[in-house]
Amino acid sequence: MKLFSKFFLIASVLFTNLHIFAAAPHNKVYISNENGNSISMYDTTTGDVKQVDIGGKSKELALTPDGLKLYILKEKSVYVLNTETLQKIADINLSKNNSFFSEPKFIAINGTSAYVTATSITKLSMNAVAAKLCVINTQTQEFEELTYSPLREPGQKIIAKGVAITFDGNHVYAVYNVLPNNTPNAGNFAVQFEIPSNKRLSTFQIHTNSLTTIPHHSKIYGSHEFDPHLMIINTINNFVSTSNIQRSAHRFAAQLSINIPIAYATARRPHPELGKGNIILINTNNNTFIKYFTVPGEAWGIALNNDGTKLYVTNYEENKNEVFILNVNATGDITGINGNIKTAGRPWGIVVGPESSEKKIVLPPSNLKGEVIKNRFLTQTDIVNHLTWKASPDQNVVIYNIYRNDRLIGNVSSNSRLEFVDHNRKERKLYTYAVEAVDSDELASNPVIYTIED
Repeated sequence: MKLFSKFFLIASVLFTNLHIFAAAPHNKVYISNENGNSISMYDTTTGDVKQVDIGGKSKELALTPDGLKLYILKEKSVYVLNTETLQKIADINLSKNNSFFSEPKFIAINGTSAYVTATSITKLSMNAVAAKLCVINTQTQEFEELTYSPLREPGQKIIAKGVAITFDGNHVYAVYNVLPNNTPNAGNFAVQFEIPSNKRLSTFQIHTNSLTTIPHHSKIYGSHEFDPHLMIINTINNFVSTSNIQRSAHRFAAQLSINIPIAYATARRPHPELGKGNIILINTNNNTFIKYFTVPGEAWGIALNNDGTKLYVTNYEENKNEVFILNVNATGDITGINGNIKTAGRPWGIVVGPESSEKKIVLPPSNLKGEVIKNRFLTQTDIVNHLTWKASPDQNVVIYNIYRNDRLIGNVSSNSRLEFVDHNRKERKLYTYAVEAVDSDELASNPVIYTIED
């Protein structure tokens, strides 16, 4: 029997509760510019666009969960911006050895750390010699430098690639690429680290460059710009599977709602009939292709707003300098283009900040735990998953809904003992449970998650 604790307040809890931080600016979209010295900041309320000088070109972006710090990957450093004052907090050189400089590649962030993959390059010969994972403390901006690639063979170059934090917050995965392909140990590899110890746990080969975490699931999506297959990492056992999504994906965004199992990916390579500006819709329950949506440009970076109703897609087509705004309906389908944002340079990465909202927030339960119990009756065995949790601090909660593998299977009154018994389970099968609190107005909280393998 294996038991895996997957308790984690999902990312949407962080986002939808951001309005309680008085200092956090609301209703902003941040866009990096590949060929300018500034980022663009779009106000979703007024439609105004402001340029913020960061002293260099920029690509990937990440925002801290409280919305107060924006981490911007420049050519040779990580620029940290105070989003309230729009002033520099730090401009971090990620190399601790003067013989090298580090080129930041990808970033993932949680409440305490920013995880940046970076390629280490020799200053003298300009050789790419190692992939590093730099773990930046988001309070002090100090960082730990972890080399996660093997020793380089003569003639090889090693490039840092994507990074993602698991949905439960317990692990981070980082990818590196060894070139050329006809040399020893060449290819793309993912390395799993434990959080917060940063202990290296495993390494495995995977044909991917970028990574993204899928909410409500124990999996990470990966993609390669020359492969139409989606790579799916099972973060319980690191098993890698694939799914044909018809075009190679570049960047991803995923719905946070447990009721909308959809991810969106920009298609890197043109479709022979639809052209190059395509968004791929993917069912995150079964990892299958749903459909395309076409935009009049080269779809590149992508971000979803916090309530899942707007997609922002950067147009990488030369001299266009724009971001498409797409409407998304209640089922997650893209219904049309709702204007664009003009930027000062060629846009690359994009991230959406917290939104002001009058919507009532229901606080979630906590400390969801599970136990596998095997009740034997003569020749038969009833496998039972016994769930317990702590009450929501919200006094208006009247009931808790319990989901198994995204399907509602029962509910428990808030006045009852907070437990649920799920009978007749099967051995060696993985079950993911979610519990949400529902108040007297029938408004639901974000769920807490727990995964069990019987």
